[in-house]
Amino acid sequence: MKDALIVSALSLVPRNRGARMMGAAARRPLSRWMTRSFVRAYGVDMSEAEHDLAHYPTLEALFTRRLRPGARPVDDDPDALVSPVDGRCAVAGRIENGT
Repeated sequence: MKDALIVSALSLVPRNRGARMMGAAARRPLSRWMTRSFVRAYGVDMSEAEHDLAHYPTLEALFTRRLRPGARPVDDDPDALVSPVDGRCAVAGRIENGT
């Protein structure tokens, strides 16, 4: 439910401007207070990270963290679909007319 509210709220902000604002905020040291809440809210597995949560001075640093070697091996199967990021699929459906 909270993800749907966030997506709805973000749809009200022009995408380029909203992305720039979010990026600028995430790079500021003040964003550090959000990291613990973000990890808790989204279930980020910090055991995979190279460092503990206290090491990351900004939300951007947390987003771009290195993982421990071997934490997420990539499937060698050529038919496998893999993604290099943490994420959830918020919407799925048929693509029609570019939408």
